[in-house]
Amino acid sequence: MRPTPTASASPPRRTRSEVFTADGWRLRFVSWQKGSATPMPSVINAERSATATGGELAIRIAINPPA
Repeated sequence: MRPTPTASASPPRRTRSEVFTADGWRLRFVSWQKGSATPMPSVINAERSATATGGELAIRIAINPPA
């Protein structure tokens, strides 16, 4: 069974590693930036099942901390 979609895609704490959005995306927060004062993801996997207008889609987002 799929969890109820959430309104926000941002996890409130580091302990929350997966979010389902109302428009069908599954966001997995794979790793977190070290040394950040506020929790900031460093890798996010975004996945969506096939729809009537397109096939399955998977995207990996890597976020580099500011220099």
